Amino acid sequence: MRTADMFIDGLGSYFPPTVTVASTVAQGPYSADEIEPHEHGGAVAGEMPAQEMALRAASSVPGSSTAAGTRRRRR
Repeated sequence: MRTADMFIDGLGSYFPPTVTVASTVAQGPYSADEIEPHEHGGAVAGEMPAQEMALRAASSVPGSSTAAGTRRRRR
């Protein structure tokens, strides 16, 4: 997809807290058989909605976006 006059000014990310496979099985959401292929652990968002994670990622970007048609000068 091509979009005229649209530029990426920054990129942010948010990763929820990580958990081990052992703690996930111990807490009960998954059985040991279900989690075995993912033996290294991972990040779990839990009850946090995707929109909240997106807001946290956006807030991690240094600076701020500029209005359409304007360009911020780099220092």
